[in-house]
Amino acid sequence: MANPYLINVHDLVGKPGAMRSLQVTVPAEADLGVGLARVAEGSPIEADLRLESVHEGILVTATIDFAVVGESSRTLEPLSWRDEVEFRDLFAYPDSEAALTRDDGDGEIQVLQNEHVDLSQSIRDAIVLNLPLKPVGDEPAAEIYSIGDPIEPAVADEIDPRWADLGKLAQLPNDASSSRADSEKE
Repeated sequence: MANPYLINVHDLVGKPGAMRSLQVTVPAEADLGVGLARVAEGSPIEADLRLESVHEGILVTATIDFAVVGESSRTLEPLSWRDEVEFRDLFAYPDSEAALTRDDGDGEIQVLQNEHVDLSQSIRDAIVLNLPLKPVGDEPAAEIYSIGDPIEPAVADEIDPRWADLGKLAQLPNDASSSRADSEKE
């Protein structure tokens, strides 16, 4: 079976300034996720591509749309949503200076393979880096922590005997407490 991530760019190779737009749908690869969010294997990933020939190779600018599934990090309830992410990658000609150095400061530069660009790594990087590590749903805060009976606030006159003397200090008039603090400093 042919690799759906390979795009033929024969018509653009060696023609700086030439450009082509393309829309493709590819199936999601296995293990396309992080933490509690992932793209289900085989689910469609829709990509709007702009392929541009430049002196160093083929510049691919893409907007990809995909469905995410996962679990809420607070409640472990199932979540699903659609997401969209953009990326821009240079696929260098094998004999170009960019291909020989193979590092653009952000990581490895990909190289054209037999006049094809392989989008699998670019799509994987764009999706995985965009996914939340700990997704959260729209649960109201009261429902999140409703395990057992609610905790009632303590009544003001039920003071722990260990802290009773501190309550006496709070009842002193301001003048008396400030003069006592001044005398303790001396």
